[in-house]
Formats: sequence, structure tokens, C-alpha cells
Amino acid sequence: WYMTISQYTTNNHLLYSLLAKGSCQFVSDDLACLRLPALLAGIALIPATYVCMRIHFGRSVGLFTAATLASSPYALDFGTNGRGYTVVALIFVLLFAQAKKLPSTDSLFHWSLFVALAVTGFFTVPIMAYPFAIVLVWVSWTALRELPARDWLPFAKRMIGAGFAIGFLVGALYTPVFIVTGLGQGAVPKIIVSNQIENAPLLFSKFAQLMQHVWKNWAFGLAPFFPLFLSVGCIVGALVPKRAASPHRQCLAAVLLGLGGVLGATKAIPPSWIFLFLLPITVALGFSGWQLVCGFVGKIQNRSRVTAIVVVSCVGILVTNTWTQLASESLDQVRWYVGYREAPLAAQVLKENLIDGDSVRAHVNVMPPLLFYLEKQGLAEAWSYAYMGTAPGHDLYFVESDRFSVEKLLASVRAAGVVSEQVVLSLPHSRILQIRPIDRSHKEAVSQ
Repeated sequence: WYMTISQYTTNNHLLYSLLAKGSCQFVSDDLACLRLPALLAGIALIPATYVCMRIHFGRSVGLFTAATLASSPYALDFGTNGRGYTVVALIFVLLFAQAKKLPSTDSLFHWSLFVALAVTGFFTVPIMAYPFAIVLVWVSWTALRELPARDWLPFAKRMIGAGFAIGFLVGALYTPVFIVTGLGQGAVPKIIVSNQIENAPLLFSKFAQLMQHVWKNWAFGLAPFFPLFLSVGCIVGALVPKRAASPHRQCLAAVLLGLGGVLGATKAIPPSWIFLFLLPITVALGFSGWQLVCGFVGKIQNRSRVTAIVVVSCVGILVTNTWTQLASESLDQVRWYVGYREAPLAAQVLKENLIDGDSVRAHVNVMPPLLFYLEKQGLAEAWSYAYMGTAPGHDLYFVESDRFSVEKLLASVRAAGVVSEQVVLSLPHSRILQIRPIDRSHKEAVSQ
């Protein structure tokens, strides 16, 4: 248990690792139990999104957003992926819902709940800094707009106190990481360190390109018109010259300023897969914009008719998106797919072929499920050998899946002309290549 919360060299999602360990220890050690916390968080995300968006935008937008989320291939995939991103998304919508009460209350319960949710998010994954910044901007802006000037100072004191409490608790929870892993590069995800950009215009330009990639991932498997519908709604809704558009503009500004603030502070381009938390609020902004533009609620006074239209529209979203997914290419071709379905068989084949000192390498997204089964076969050391350098006279096994090829990795050792390769396993969706030095004195080519 202590190792679970103290090792961070593999970008460990601490809270999720604890939940997954508990699930495996008390339920079963099957791979599905590793993913159970993500699944439960993904399921809870749907009603939580409805509640949050209803608080901020109204019941219609809440229903539309929840329906979209329930039929989104992107969200569904993360619900079956054993990582902490669905937990962060769930914490974000709960935090955003709770934020509505903060400007006007000094209740210890509400502020304690705000602190507890923020700490839980940071303990899951440090990228919680992005959604937390969005909530912080929104709360501060709301307080300045709605509170009389005499209440600004008490609110600022409460906010600063909450910030200190969050910082102290998060620091305490990460103390085992600082003790065991340290404060060096091992404690910081390498993808953050390696993607830092000092030039501000270039930084934000790269981030804009990243968000285009994220948007394409979100749009996968949805009806063709749907992404454009949401994009136009987000933009046009902010231009509506009505007081009713204030929540829309305020949320949109909080998203832009929050993301920009963290981006400018870290000077680093984050990986594209961390932005699941943005999907619910982006969808809500899209629907809210169209509701404002069309005067949806204002033109239709009959509440039963409004309810009927909302329910029929939500069912239409679910049916359209589901039909689009079934009619389009298989989800096996999803660009963010990170599973490896043949990991159990691959681990068994490796057990039959590996000898002590051999090593195993694979793409970073293929390795986690494979490593799980390697450990069950007692072969975890083979993965460690690959990072320390293949032992002289021993073979290196490359594992590739249909989504991730090792051809680029093999190109350099092939060019060296000192290795031979053979396929020891060939399955419909993966293969294992055995790399063996032709001349045992030329071990450097394999080690590299």
C-alpha cells in the first residue's frame, strides 16, 4: 500500500492506484477490477453532469449535456480505461456545482466541501490544476460581480484560507512521494518536463493546435453535424446581447482564463488525453448558446411542451450518436485507444520463451496491461531489464499491437546490421518480435 502512494516515476495516479489496489484486493485480481474505479466514476459522471449544468444553465442544458456524455465514445472509452481521468472529470463537475454557493456563503460545511473536492482531485492527478483554475476564476469573477464591495474582503479571506488548506493537505498527501521518489524529474511527469516552451506566442500557438486535436477526438463517433453544432453554439452564445447570456459568457471566460493561466505558469504543453474534464462544460456551453440564440425557453411558454421537446431531443441525441458509432468504423480504430486486448496470451507466450536476462519492450500505451499479466506470470523483471539495458548475450522482445507499431524502433537496429529478428507470436491484433544479436560482441545495438 505504501508503494502505491509513494512511487511516482511512472506518472502514478495516486488516488486511482489506491482505489484499484483496493478493488483488486477485496474483489478480484482480474484486469476488470483494475478498471472498476474508472467505470464507476464514469457512470457517476453522467448524473453529476446533469446536476452541475442544471445549476448553472438550467434543466434543458443539463439533460442535453448528460445525454451527449452518455453516448460519447470518448467518454465511454475513458470509463473503461484504468486511469484517473474520469475521477478528475467527476471531481470537476462536483466542484463546479459547489462553486455556485461559495460567493454568498460563509458556511464552514460548504467551504470544507470545496476544499475536500479540490484535494481529492489533486491527489488523483496533478493535472487537476487546470479544472481547479477554471473554478477559481469563475468563483472570483462571480464574487466581484454579485457581492457588494463591503463583502469582497471577507470573501477574499475565505478563499485564501481555502487555498492554504488545499495546499497543506495536498502537500501532506504527496509527502510519501517526496520521501521515496524525491523532487527531481522522477516526481514530475516527463511529458511536462520535455514539452516546456519559453516563447509565449509559440506556447499558446502549440496549445491551440493541441485543442484542435482534442476536439477531433471528442467528435469521433458522433453524428457529423454535432461538433459543428456545438462549436457554433459556444461562440454565438457569447455574442448574444442579453443579460441572460451572462452565465454563458462567464463560464466561457473562466475556461479560457483558467486554462491560459495554468499554461502560462507551467510553460508546458500537456498531453491531449488529460482534457476529458472539459467535455461536459464544452457541450453545455454549446447547448446553452443555442438556447440563448433561439430564445428556446422564452418562446415556448407551455412547460409540458418544453419538457416533451427536451426529452425527445435527448433521445434523438442518444439514438443518433449510437447509430453513428455502429455504422462507422470499429472502435478498435479510435485514435486514443490505449488497451491491449491480447495481453494475457502475449504474457503466456513470453513466459514460454523468456530466459533470465531477456527483456521486454512495448509502446507506453501497450505496456500497462501487458505488465499486469507479466507480473502475474512472475516476469516483471523482464520489463526492468529493458530500461537498464539488455544483458549481454540475451534477447530483446518487442511487443506491438494493431494501434502501435515498433517499426521505427527497429529501424536503427536493423540499419546497424548486427541483429536478427523473428516473429514468435502472430495474432490478429498483435505480434511479438524476438531481437537477437548476430554477433554477441555487438550488444550495444540491442541495449540502445
